[in-house]
Amino acid sequence: MVVGQGLAGSSLALHLAWAGRSVLVVDQPARNQSSSVAAGLFNPVTGKLLSKTWRADELFPYTFAFYQRAELTVGAKFFHPQPIYRPFLSIEEQNQWMTAGPEWQPYLERVSPTSTFGGQVYDPHGGMILKSCGYVDVNRFVRGTREWFGARESFVEDLVDDVQPMDEGVQWKNIRAKRVIFCTGCALPPVLSFLPVRPLKGETLTVKFSERPNLIYNRAVYAVPADPFYKIGATYQPTKWVPGITAEGRHELEEKLKSFIKIPFDVIDQQWGLRPATPDRRPLLGAHPRHARLLIFNGLGTKGVSLAPYFGRQMALFLEGSGQIEDSVNINRFKALYSKFE
Repeated sequence: MVVGQGLAGSSLALHLAWAGRSVLVVDQPARNQSSSVAAGLFNPVTGKLLSKTWRADELFPYTFAFYQRAELTVGAKFFHPQPIYRPFLSIEEQNQWMTAGPEWQPYLERVSPTSTFGGQVYDPHGGMILKSCGYVDVNRFVRGTREWFGARESFVEDLVDDVQPMDEGVQWKNIRAKRVIFCTGCALPPVLSFLPVRPLKGETLTVKFSERPNLIYNRAVYAVPADPFYKIGATYQPTKWVPGITAEGRHELEEKLKSFIKIPFDVIDQQWGLRPATPDRRPLLGAHPRHARLLIFNGLGTKGVSLAPYFGRQMALFLEGSGQIEDSVNINRFKALYSKFE
């Protein structure tokens, strides 16, 4: 039984179904605080320093393979490979990328020392066009997956707040499952609340541009298609946040957007969500130290679109008994937090 059906739960459930396993997915879609507002961007070059995202060489090839197969399975279109343009902020940054080594070739379409899209963005120092990137329409992916499992009577809309682990399985209401995997984001069940999943609040805007951007732009913020509009984001508030959208969040996003995109825009909507983050920014996979039939797949943070497929497969293989959870994402790295169970 998979509890929670955002990016993590959807990916895991599909991998288990592809392996021929009987899967029951349980979720309350209205409680989804992360996947439902995500822009779905996947980008191998991230951060102010323009560094390669963690495990990109392994994650990104499988990102493509997974979502293409998932589209065929659920019969919906949600995977959109698209180039991303990142303007350079300085001559120094330009020089760094003009001499980029061969390890960057899978991700660099073109590096330009002069303005490439000057009619739409501020790029006096040129910029780079990235490949092996794009976006996933997360809402459509999650909805399509939910409908696919629902058509097979394998989806239940409900809240799982109490399960009873037993020798031969786990009991929830009148349902007996071999194992239960919690993919519930920031809403950890009490039995797993000792794990360090912390809410990272983010706000986004939905805007209408006066003309369509030539491709995805990403620098201070991202501008990702959300037809017929664009999603702009995101803010990062790990502490001292309040629920809901804020005037401060809107102002920050509008000012950052104006700082590098010239196209006039109107704000159509504003959203907020909570990303499940961990202290080391790595996912959490593994079994409860006392109840081996209760497991977790969580902590995908801001990179859920690219992390969910790769580690959803790893979790499925572990459940099948044909693979292991690697140390970098295993909950055992936080063993000090649950030594009381041993």
